[in-house]
Amino acid sequence: MSGIAAQMVTLLCKEALMLAQETRLVATPTEASTIGALMVQPEATVSDPPLPSPEAAGLLLLLLSPKEPKEPKGR
Repeated sequence: MSGIAAQMVTLLCKEALMLAQETRLVATPTEASTIGALMVQPEATVSDPPLPSPEAAGLLLLLLSPKEPKEPKGR
Protein backbone atom coordinates (compact mmCIF):
# COMPACT_ATOMS: atom_id res chain seq x y z
CA MET A 1 0.00 0.00 0.00
CA SER A 2 1.41 3.37 -0.94
CA GLY A 3 1.85 6.21 1.53
CA ILE A 4 -1.07 8.19 0.11
CA ALA A 5 -3.41 5.19 0.27
CA ALA A 6 -2.40 4.54 3.89
CA GLN A 7 -3.12 8.18 4.78
CA MET A 8 -6.54 7.95 3.13
CA VAL A 9 -7.38 4.77 5.05
CA THR A 10 -6.29 6.45 8.30
CA LEU A 11 -8.47 9.49 7.57
CA LEU A 12 -11.47 7.32 6.73
CA CYS A 13 -11.04 5.37 9.98
CA LYS A 14 -10.86 8.61 11.97
CA GLU A 15 -14.02 9.91 10.29
CA ALA A 16 -15.83 6.65 11.03
CA LEU A 17 -14.84 6.91 14.70
CA MET A 18 -16.05 10.51 14.86
CA LEU A 19 -19.42 9.50 13.38
CA ALA A 20 -19.75 6.63 15.87
CA GLN A 21 -19.33 8.89 18.91
CA GLU A 22 -22.49 9.55 20.88
CA THR A 23 -23.54 13.10 21.58
CA ARG A 24 -25.93 13.98 24.38
CA LEU A 25 -28.49 16.62 23.45
CA VAL A 26 -30.04 16.95 26.92
CA ALA A 27 -28.28 18.63 29.84
CA THR A 28 -28.16 17.06 33.28
CA PRO A 29 -30.10 18.81 36.06
CA THR A 30 -26.84 20.11 37.54
CA GLU A 31 -25.77 21.59 34.20
CA ALA A 32 -29.20 23.14 33.67
CA SER A 33 -29.18 24.81 37.10
CA THR A 34 -25.64 26.10 36.53
CA ILE A 35 -26.64 27.62 33.19
CA GLY A 36 -29.76 29.11 34.77
CA ALA A 37 -27.73 30.70 37.56
CA LEU A 38 -25.32 32.20 35.03
CA MET A 39 -28.19 33.65 33.01
CA VAL A 40 -29.79 35.25 36.09
CA GLN A 41 -26.64 37.02 37.31
CA PRO A 42 -26.37 40.60 36.05
CA GLU A 43 -23.42 41.43 33.87
CA ALA A 44 -20.81 43.58 35.56
CA THR A 45 -20.05 46.84 33.82
CA VAL A 46 -16.35 47.10 33.15
CA SER A 47 -16.47 50.40 31.34
CA ASP A 48 -18.97 52.45 29.43
CA PRO A 49 -18.61 52.88 25.69
CA PRO A 50 -17.08 56.16 24.53
CA LEU A 51 -19.66 58.87 24.06
CA PRO A 52 -19.55 61.09 20.99
CA SER A 53 -18.33 64.57 21.80
CA PRO A 54 -18.43 67.04 18.89
CA GLU A 55 -16.57 69.64 20.96
CA ALA A 56 -13.57 67.33 21.18
CA ALA A 57 -13.47 66.99 17.39
CA GLY A 58 -13.44 70.78 16.99
CA LEU A 59 -10.63 71.15 19.51
CA LEU A 60 -8.66 68.42 17.79
CA LEU A 61 -9.05 70.12 14.40
CA LEU A 62 -7.95 73.41 15.92
CA LEU A 63 -4.84 71.82 17.42
CA LEU A 64 -3.93 70.00 14.21
CA SER A 65 -4.60 72.84 11.78
CA PRO A 66 -1.53 74.53 10.29
CA LYS A 67 -0.56 78.02 11.40
CA GLU A 68 -1.32 80.98 9.20
CA PRO A 69 1.52 81.84 6.83
CA LYS A 70 3.60 84.83 7.84
CA GLU A 71 3.97 87.84 5.59
CA PRO A 72 7.31 87.79 3.82
CA LYS A 73 9.77 90.31 5.15
CA GLY A 74 10.79 93.06 2.75
CA ARG A 75 13.69 92.16 0.53
